[in-house]
Amino acid sequence: MTIISERLNQGTTLSFEFFTPKDAAGQDRLDQNIEHLMNFSPDFLSITYGAAGTSRARTIGWVERLSTRYSVPIMPHLTCISHTKSEINSLLDIYKLVGVKNLLCLRGDKPSDSSLAITSDFTYASDLVTTVRHHSEFDIGVAVHTEGHPESANTETDLLHQSAKVAAADFAITQFFYESEHYEKFTEYLYKRGIRTPVLPGIMPATNLDSLQRMSNLAGIKVPPKLIKQLQKADSSLKDRQKIAIETSVELSEKLLDVGAPGIHIYTLNSGIVPGKISQAIEPAIHSAPDHN
Repeated sequence: MTIISERLNQGTTLSFEFFTPKDAAGQDRLDQNIEHLMNFSPDFLSITYGAAGTSRARTIGWVERLSTRYSVPIMPHLTCISHTKSEINSLLDIYKLVGVKNLLCLRGDKPSDSSLAITSDFTYASDLVTTVRHHSEFDIGVAVHTEGHPESANTETDLLHQSAKVAAADFAITQFFYESEHYEKFTEYLYKRGIRTPVLPGIMPATNLDSLQRMSNLAGIKVPPKLIKQLQKADSSLKDRQKIAIETSVELSEKLLDVGAPGIHIYTLNSGIVPGKISQAIEPAIHSAPDHN
């Protein structure tokens, strides 16, 4: 199975991220949406991993499910905040057995249920990267925050930590953002430090203002006032909100490709319609983007 860093070296990529559904109805919807999005020939699919490993079994199940259906690489997320090294190594053994070649290594979030005990041998995602490197030859991706990690003490320290993490990985994927300047400044910083690791921008179509504000507050993301006003005005019309999400995502994606982004990674929120329309609209820009070798 193709490793993602090799695919990134071959040309501009398109990829989708999904979270694992909790019930049968959600599974059916996700199956249908993934089938629809496969029409756009994605270079890989990404599957999330719940806080403190709460969706671990579902993640493994979906990785196996999709790997048997499609030839496209399936990349599971792997978090370490509440895992021991023994638990992580056991998970890596499972992924190796089912043919996984690519992993997104994350620190992860603590569980919202404070009654759950937290036992961890890891502090940072970089600790997990080191463990995975020692275990086997996985292609390793990491997550980055172009506007700074929300828990960082200051910008300088944050950039030093993030750049070291990116340098240790094979590729990186950004947290969502809505202004291309954040991506340009972040990747320019890496370039000046001699770091050439590909950084894929993450695009999250915004169709729901309440959800957008909640997630952006948690992630420390600045939402442009213009986008907020547009969504407020279209609040009662799903069709209008979807149109805004498509137009803003396409505009941002095209700007990012113009400044040299190696591909576009879409946070689908398990939807098929909006990500599909975005993919269709940016297909010419992806095909015309320069080779990043």
